[in-house]
Amino acid sequence: MVAGELVYAAPLVAEKLGLRWASLILSPSSFFSVYDPPLMVNAPWMLTVRKAGMFPYRSLFNLARVGTSHWWNPVRELRSSAGLRTSCDPLFKDKFSPYLVLALFSTWLGQAQSDWPKQTVQPGFVFHDGTTKADFIDPELNRLLNSSVPPLVFTLGSTAVGYPGDFYQTSIKVARHLGAPAVLVGASQESEWVAPNILSLPYVPYSLVFPKASVIVHQGGSGTTAQALASGRPMLFVPWGWDQPDNAMRAERRGSALSIRKDRYSIDKATLAIDRLRTAETFSKSAVAAAAHVRQEPGLKEAAECITRLLC
Repeated sequence: MVAGELVYAAPLVAEKLGLRWASLILSPSSFFSVYDPPLMVNAPWMLTVRKAGMFPYRSLFNLARVGTSHWWNPVRELRSSAGLRTSCDPLFKDKFSPYLVLALFSTWLGQAQSDWPKQTVQPGFVFHDGTTKADFIDPELNRLLNSSVPPLVFTLGSTAVGYPGDFYQTSIKVARHLGAPAVLVGASQESEWVAPNILSLPYVPYSLVFPKASVIVHQGGSGTTAQALASGRPMLFVPWGWDQPDNAMRAERRGSALSIRKDRYSIDKATLAIDRLRTAETFSKSAVAAAAHVRQEPGLKEAAECITRLLC
């Protein structure tokens, strides 16, 4: 059995059926490392104690364990009814398989830490577009991607796109203000959004459009960030929640991105940030270095080999 960290039933099922299983962790923030602390979306102030070292973080994480313990009472009741041990910690401990933990993100974003589970292997990102690029040869898209002026690409991934707010409307105004062509991925195709050199598509493989972009503006989810890093293009993060602020912080720390809070994503702020990302050579150099690093990681091959070894 292979399960993501939010499948809280996985460790219970594995224990009940005696299964060897692997857990998938998609973001550095999920490890809650005291040596490489994450930017917590519900507690961003925690980063202010970073300079104090690991001890404050250890205390804070222990308090979080105590404070969230009551969340798992229904799980304890279910485990008891199934004849299993009642002690559990789905958020901090049980999501990690005792057999194999696959950290499916690049070491460019987060290096393995000594407080990660010892059974962790970090192959890097695993990529999948879901279909072939040939299925998306749209004449207008092809024209924008191959024009002399690379387009801006705006997208919100697979989750935030469900409640985009005014992200796409603001993005269109930013593109117009900059006089830049743009591709909106995941946006509706409402008539009022139609404009010269601005194309709105419900879906297109990121690996097709990202490498052709001048700047990629996205929410910072793990899959979107992976494709953006692999493309070698500068990024502007507009995090919605979850692991996204932490991914943004890490990419910005490595010099290939900037970040704007969702509630501060405005025409003025986005225009200034995108213009800086387009013109400052340091961002392009860092983005190219990130792509080279990400592409040389074994990713899918090593992940598959690790899972296969569980069968032996």
